[in-house]
Amino acid sequence: MQQQRGFTLIELVVTLVIAGIILVVGVPNFRNLIQRNRVATEVNRFISHVQFARSESIRRGATVTLCQSGTLALCGGEDNAAASGVYEKGWLVYADRSGPSNNYDSTEDVLLRVADPAAGEITMRADNNGARWLSFGSRGEFSGLHAQLAFCHDGVSTTQVPGRLVTVHATGRTTLEAIAAGGSCTP
Repeated sequence: MQQQRGFTLIELVVTLVIAGIILVVGVPNFRNLIQRNRVATEVNRFISHVQFARSESIRRGATVTLCQSGTLALCGGEDNAAASGVYEKGWLVYADRSGPSNNYDSTEDVLLRVADPAAGEITMRADNNGARWLSFGSRGEFSGLHAQLAFCHDGVSTTQVPGRLVTVHATGRTTLEAIAAGGSCTP
């Protein structure tokens, strides 16, 4: 007698049901994982630019500024494309040779880095101390007492995808903490 190989219809249906259950449970969790990773990526990118600005200010012995920019050509008050405190549209890092106006002057200032807009529906909002720029003096110190920026996934509760809060201290050091579940994405 010849032995038949293969799967029975019942075995195939049971396998498909199990696969369906795994997909129903796994896909939403995978989506949240991707959203959490997008937030983490933008936080890391921003912190690296802050640390770069600080180290350049020490290396150059001069003021270096990181400023929000909606056009990636202008900064702060000159840039009508970016509302105050909104960093997700991009930012500039420049050596401020034109004086403490905190506005990028392409004829005098040295542009060091340009950061593209945030990807993946990420919001990056600053408090009043970092509303338009973060400046570091010749010793790497931050020009204010501190500034806070909140990073969240737009349209998703912090209960599902926790946000992150970056603080730039007067010493120029940055710290990172999670925004509590259900917390506000406004620093």
